[in-house]
Amino acid sequence: MEKVFLIEKKELFLENEILKRNGFEFESSKTLGKEEKGFYFIFKAKEEFFKENEVFKEAKEITGKEKEEILEKFKDLEGDVISGMGNIF
Repeated sequence: MEKVFLIEKKELFLENEILKRNGFEFESSKTLGKEEKGFYFIFKAKEEFFKENEVFKEAKEITGKEKEEILEKFKDLEGDVISGMGNIF
């Protein structure tokens, strides 16, 4: 299961050992062209992972069309990085 969260202070997620072991991607809202203040995080895990970790209560889960837009923006950024690396070589 893939979930997207918006959180104002990224350190809350970045300093959590359990979340770090699971892995995640994140970008600032400005980088993604959004007006909200904070950082978007993408997590891929089973539903139990989200239920068992209280830290997710501190963040806003992004769902529906907005979630799809954020995921698409992450993919676009990843593509930009890859094509940029190709230009170096």
